[in-house]
Formats: sequence, structure tokens, C-alpha cells
Amino acid sequence: MVEPLQSRAPARCPFLVRISARQLLVRVLSSLCLLGCPIDERKVNTDAPDGAAPSGEAQGGASGAASGGSSGENGGSGSGVGGNPGGVAGTGDAGTASPDGGGEAPLPACADRLIRELGTATGATTNAEGSFSLSCGPGISDDIGFYWVAEAAGYYEINTTGSSFDTALGLLSPACDGTELACNDEGGSPPRSEILRPFGAGEGVVIVVDGKSGSFGDVALNVNRITCPAIDLGLQPLPLASTTLDGSNNHTGRCGGEGLPEKAYRWSAPAAGLYRFSVTSTVIEPALYVEQGPRCGGRLLGCNYGSSLSPAAVVRRLAQNEVVTLIVDSANGAGAFTLNVEELSSALCPSLPPVSLDNDLVTGTLTPGDPSVLTGSCVPSEQSAQPNGAFALPEHTYPLTTESGYGCSISINADAPVTVYVLEGLQCGGAELVCQNFTAVGLDQDVEIDLGDAFSGASYDYVVVVENTNPTAGAVNYTLFESCFTI
Repeated sequence: MVEPLQSRAPARCPFLVRISARQLLVRVLSSLCLLGCPIDERKVNTDAPDGAAPSGEAQGGASGAASGGSSGENGGSGSGVGGNPGGVAGTGDAGTASPDGGGEAPLPACADRLIRELGTATGATTNAEGSFSLSCGPGISDDIGFYWVAEAAGYYEINTTGSSFDTALGLLSPACDGTELACNDEGGSPPRSEILRPFGAGEGVVIVVDGKSGSFGDVALNVNRITCPAIDLGLQPLPLASTTLDGSNNHTGRCGGEGLPEKAYRWSAPAAGLYRFSVTSTVIEPALYVEQGPRCGGRLLGCNYGSSLSPAAVVRRLAQNEVVTLIVDSANGAGAFTLNVEELSSALCPSLPPVSLDNDLVTGTLTPGDPSVLTGSCVPSEQSAQPNGAFALPEHTYPLTTESGYGCSISINADAPVTVYVLEGLQCGGAELVCQNFTAVGLDQDVEIDLGDAFSGASYDYVVVVENTNPTAGAVNYTLFESCFTI
């Protein structure tokens, strides 16, 4: 015979005060207690509105914040005790609160902690289990896994700035099937790893902080939305007409813009190719900067300045889905401009066969009919000659690879003014390393850059550009010299 529930001794319900981290267990135990406890001894708040959490549970808001974060912003009560009391980013051991107030979803099995909001979450890998093996983190180290869900779509920065050890940072699928979405180990001092990535609204990810080669210590995990650039060109029609009058004033560089407002944009290449970014204006002298990555302040690939007669333009080869940041600035004020992006599907860059500095010299003749594709930071994209308009600047582009273990320098002798600039890599996609104008005629003049590295033992790739800065002068003869050494 089954004893009636009413005849059981009154039961205290301590598990309503200390909640299990597993949602299923919480619900089972809570339901048993509610059936077996007299009303006057239940840990409930009878004045709470429908859907509110019992007072003994850690709620989103006041009590949830004391437990390491708030879940109230999601519209439901939290049922987990935060694992990081007072944590800035609101970490905890349970899942996120569901929007309908029905409680929290469980953590993925491969996550240790929850990040409830943007900011800094803390923890430690000391004496933690080495549960993960990241592709960018050599060796076996203690680690910790955080679970985070993006509330809004956009680009986010995730880094370990402030951690006490050399970290490796990885993003894993919340399915816990071992799928690695991204991994980074930049090292440096202070130790720091960082991943920049777009997320969809409601997309979740397991963020793993591991140690490099056995390192461990205190963890600072920072998750924040990228706010500059604020405009994604992929969502805008091109050409884009805009103005810098309502822009910010945070940027300056070698092509101009100090103390003047600018606009910043993000753009992703839809396919691999050679792309021309250009800005035209009739009211300002535009300056255009192209930076690597989806965040303002990335490595500068190149910049260029224009005039009312010629555009500011930068050309680079990009991989499919490669993201760049475009900054439209000015050398002389603020005003309206037009920004455009074009694929140069028929253009060749480099335009000439590879050269070797072992040959001692390279000779060439620039003619007005030669290609004009690239632009440098020290020369306009076109030469203005009023009243005849603007003229393209013909160029020769050479791929060049230094011999392993050699350091080299180059110089030029030309019979008319020329410009020389050097890009990293062999495909016209790298950062500009130097841009230099040479006005002396018939003299050997040094390009102020060292190519290669005699100490590393490696070889290095470049594109060397020789450009005629006065195309009305006709043909220009030049000779490139080299001087290399090894140790």
C-alpha cells in the first residue's frame, strides 16, 4: 500500500536554496518538494507575480547580480548560483535565462561557466582539468570553457587581455562535437590572444581559454561588440553618397585627415579578386585608408589622397570573405563624397615576370601606355594637369623574392622623376612598406627599406612598383640596383 502524501512528515527543502546546475534535476527536485511540503514551510514568495522566481532562487536582477551576473535582461528568472561573485560580465554555472520566463537552458556539456552579458569574465585554470585540445595551443594545459550567446547580430571582439599567463583562445561549437570555429595564440607581453568574428543574433559558442605549453593562471576573458566601423557596406548600395560633416574625429595618418572628421566602413570581399576602393569629391580633397580586418585600427594596407580632379584610391587583392575597414578622411575640411568599390577583373598585378636581386640590376622603360593599377601613399592616384584634366600614372610591378638568409637594399637611377613603393607578398594584396619619390635625374638614389633578413634564414616576398609621376614627359628609362649580404 502506498502511503498518502498528506501523512508524510513535513519536509524542509534545502535544495530550493542551493540550486543544482542541471536544469532537469532542478525541476524534478523542485516538483517533488512542492508536492510534499506544507504550504507554510515552502520557500516561496506568495506576493510574487506569475512567472516570477521563488525568493530562495537566484533571480535575474538583484539576487542574480550578487551571484555573478544578471539574467533578468532576458525576461526570466535565473535558477543558478553564479560561479563568479561580482563578476563584471556576469558569469555563472547554470544556463541562460529563457526569454519566455520558463527557466534556464542547460549549459553545453563541454562548458564550465556562463557569460550572461558583455564585458569581462574572470576565472582560473589553476588545477583545472585539461579538457580541450586547441589547434593553436601546443602542449597539454589546464583550461576553462565559457558559454556565451550573442544577443544581437554583429562583429564581436573576444580576447584574454588581463590574463596572468600565455593563453590560447578557441571558439568551439556548442554541440560539443569537437568542431573548432576559430583559434588564436598571439602571445606577446602582456599575454594576449584575440578573435574577431561575426555572430548572428542568438548564436551561441563555447569560448575556451587554454594555456600555451603548460601555462596556467588567472583568466580575464573580454567579450565586446565592435562599434567602429559602425556602417557595413555590404548592406548599402554602391556607389555610396555620404558626407564627413557628421563623422567622428578619431583618425589621422600619412595621407591626411588630422583634426578633421571622417567616416568608417566595413566591407567583405564576395569573391577572391583585385579590388579598387575609391573616393571622389568636389568639395574636399579626399583621403582614403584601407585597413586589415573588421575593426578600426587594424594594420594599414595602404592609403591615398586625391583632389577635386582625381580620386583617392587604393587597390588590393583580397581573398574571398576577407574583411577590410575603409576610412574616408580629408586633407582640407569636411563635406560630401562618393565611395565606391570595383573589382578589376581584367587587370594584371603584378604586371611583369618575377625578378631576382641576384641579377644585380633590372632595367625597364615606362611608357604612357603601360598599366596604371596600383596607387601609393606618397603620390596621387592620377596626375592633375589643368586645364587638360587628370592623367593616369603608368607603372611596372615586379614580384620579387629574396634569397634565404639574405638581407638586401635597392636603389634606382632614372632619366625622369619616378616613384617607387614596395608591398608585402607577391600578389598585390599586402601592406605598403615604403613609398618614395625620386626627383633627381641620372643619379643613383637609395630606396629607404631593407628587404629580406640575413639573420632569420628565411626568404621574403614583395611587389616592387616603379611609377612614372609625370606621364606627359613620355617614356622614362630606369635601372634598379641591388645590394645583398648574408652572415
